Amino acid sequence: MAESETAVSSSLTEEETPFFTEETVTKIASASQDKTIKIWDPETGYCKATLQGHAGDVWTVAWEPDGKLLASGSADGTLKIWDSTTNACNFTLPHAAGVMCVSWSPDGTKLASASADGTLRLWVAETGECLATLKASNYDMPTLAWSPDGTRILTGSVDHTMRVWDILTGEYKGIPVGNTWTQVFGVGWSPDSKLFASGMDDKQVTIWDPATGERKLVLKGHVDTVKGVSWNPNGNILISASYDCKIKVWDPVTGYCNATLDGHGDWVNAVSWAPEGVKFASGSKDKTVRIWDTSINKCIRVLSGHTGPVYSVAWAPHIKPPKPPQPPDDDLDGHLAKWMKEFMDIQDRLRALDGQEKKTQFNKETQTEQAVLTSLGTDVETAVTKMKTDKRVYDAAQDQLIAKLREASVDAKSLDVLQQIYELTYLTLEESQNKVRYLQFREQALRRTEKSRAFVQRAIARAETLMAAMKA
Repeated sequence: MAESETAVSSSLTEEETPFFTEETVTKIASASQDKTIKIWDPETGYCKATLQGHAGDVWTVAWEPDGKLLASGSADGTLKIWDSTTNACNFTLPHAAGVMCVSWSPDGTKLASASADGTLRLWVAETGECLATLKASNYDMPTLAWSPDGTRILTGSVDHTMRVWDILTGEYKGIPVGNTWTQVFGVGWSPDSKLFASGMDDKQVTIWDPATGERKLVLKGHVDTVKGVSWNPNGNILISASYDCKIKVWDPVTGYCNATLDGHGDWVNAVSWAPEGVKFASGSKDKTVRIWDTSINKCIRVLSGHTGPVYSVAWAPHIKPPKPPQPPDDDLDGHLAKWMKEFMDIQDRLRALDGQEKKTQFNKETQTEQAVLTSLGTDVETAVTKMKTDKRVYDAAQDQLIAKLREASVDAKSLDVLQQIYELTYLTLEESQNKVRYLQFREQALRRTEKSRAFVQRAIARAETLMAAMKA
């Protein structure tokens, strides 16, 4: 192993915890023949979670654009949608055959899945409703990609044809790729949706014009099937993964191969860019995920833990924490401003309480410190009581806010105004979730002193009761 590489074994470091934290806003998902999905921290290489539930090989994974949901497809004929804050499976959606590839719409509201029976299905991410089932052949459809402009879906099939589907009409334009033996295994759009690339068993990467079906550029260099292709977010680099165990880094304008990356010990099945467009992840039949840096064209980390080949990798986009909602100009009755003040007051009290605890939690309990601890216990009880009162005020204010927003949406005179109202509602609900997360953090802080301070146990019970009430 090269000195620049760092190998990490999940068996030593894996923590079965929710894989979203405010500190870790980017992550990598990998899908394997071992029927699991692993979530990795790319900065440390640690496996943060292993998702189980599929009854067959997991062939594909894809992150929702905001990184809060993860979709997976399996040979067991199901598509699953996972919640990244809880590790729970929100939906299990059926196909008549194995789900070979999934792709999200740019706005994250819909999901496309391609199956081994040649069908393409469109789903509503929030409800799991199937919007449409589209079919053009009976052959495997191992790859698809939703265009960045949201208007088209590109699919590749083993019937030597690519298809560009119109989202509005459900119709497609077929693009033949060669003779009857040519199979398409990987496709990827350019960031501006003006071009796409394909990888096939002809050992070439081809760049196409989706409007005309014309080949714009053919990139040669691989000596075996090209399984995956991916354009970086800036559009100036194209990478390809091949059964020849190599990854090639291309200039998509000139067709020049900037680098050939070695390291995997078997077929390279998939590649996925990091949000900043410099690093990328690869998954291989050798059961590992590797992280590469294109600024130096080297592997910087090896992630080990799967017990079967890695079929798919997906690097999540950066998650931006929501901004607190601001009162609209016409909020004359001040309901939203009142809600915000109540929320901030609760946070201030909890921070002060946490500061008192930290002053004493690592010291011996002298007589003076016992008095401080007793005072802390009283403060905890008082804070819980106040939070119960605050919750009632908060709930009432939020109910009034939602009603006000609903009323405003009916009276909206333009799509822009309606969009602003929806965004405000979304951010308001995000603040509600953040409030619950802070209470969870407070509970964890109290638990750190549970063993040596009996009175804290009472406070924890009250905090858990309050949290349950707020989640209900």
